[in-house]
Amino acid sequence: MIAVRAMWVSLGGAVVVLVLSGCGGGSEEAANSPSGSESGTPAAGAPRNACRLITTDEVARVLGEHSSDHTTYTVTSSSGSDGSCTYAWTANGGGDEFTVNEFPASSYVAQPGVEPLEIPGIGDRAFEEVGSFYVRVGAEMVNVVNLQEGTGSDEALLAIAAGRMGG
Repeated sequence: MIAVRAMWVSLGGAVVVLVLSGCGGGSEEAANSPSGSESGTPAAGAPRNACRLITTDEVARVLGEHSSDHTTYTVTSSSGSDGSCTYAWTANGGGDEFTVNEFPASSYVAQPGVEPLEIPGIGDRAFEEVGSFYVRVGAEMVNVVNLQEGTGSDEALLAIAAGRMGG
């Protein structure tokens, strides 16, 4: 499953992965307590840390609310050196993971021949493109890759991230 995810990210978000910059290194504790100084758009040249946009408690709540049986989820997170955040979850003896990436909107390149599905009411623009969900707020973008857990959970997480971006 991990190999499939890596392939999906490399195929679906190759440009995103290549253009991410900075270095991370946050902890789960930092991911669970975003402060005013950690929210908003990163300063020019400042490292990005997508874990500051969505806490593990928020991920667990969203997954539980969007599961068919309102399962209780346990979630951990880890920051990548490229501004990404990987969230791993477990529930009912199973589990999986997904990634949230933060990057400059100017770095986004649409996939050729793919018409994005617009998602109204989130950020300046939100859309789905080949299973990845994106939101733009000001000059920044975030995408959620490979969540695949509960209808509506991607959109709910984008809305949370958008609320912490740009201000």
